Amino acid sequence: MRTALCASLCGLALLGLGGCATAPGVAGTLPGAADTDPAFAVSGRIAVRYDGRADSGNFSWRHVRADDNLTLETPLGQTLAQLRRDAAGVQLELADGRRYQSPAVEVLSSEVLGWELPLSGLQYWIRGVPQPGFASESAVRGESYALTQRGWQIDYPEFTGPPAVPARMVLKRQGLEIRLAIHQWNFQP
Repeated sequence: MRTALCASLCGLALLGLGGCATAPGVAGTLPGAADTDPAFAVSGRIAVRYDGRADSGNFSWRHVRADDNLTLETPLGQTLAQLRRDAAGVQLELADGRRYQSPAVEVLSSEVLGWELPLSGLQYWIRGVPQPGFASESAVRGESYALTQRGWQIDYPEFTGPPAVPARMVLKRQGLEIRLAIHQWNFQP
């Protein structure tokens, strides 16, 4: 399962995410504070370090309330995995056509990809806000911002905008680091 995905990603060196020359684009209007779960689409680069491995590639993610559609690609744009989440659960389809289902994305991503994708929290963290209903701590360090929640340390070394949204973020948990460099934001009405 993991071998095909790992082989595709591991063949390429982990690229530094901080060296991107272009600033992320932001389209649409950031919803007001009353909307705790706004629709958005983001795309960019992802780098993951886990179990002594390092993978990197591109991602695109469309979130509309409880529905998510997330695509992971090679650095050259070939689709590796397509993840869909809705009220019925989560489905993960690999490039070779294999499909997996589970009620929870964190469990499914761990089993199939080899690393946990914290999508239920990430839908908030990617906007720089804590997930409602869970204790959190935040801190400002110089010009960067950090958030700790649900066992994750989320660092935001760079924002873009207006509106101000994360351009880069690093999620860390014991044995796992996920780096996102966001190239495009789109807030949908």
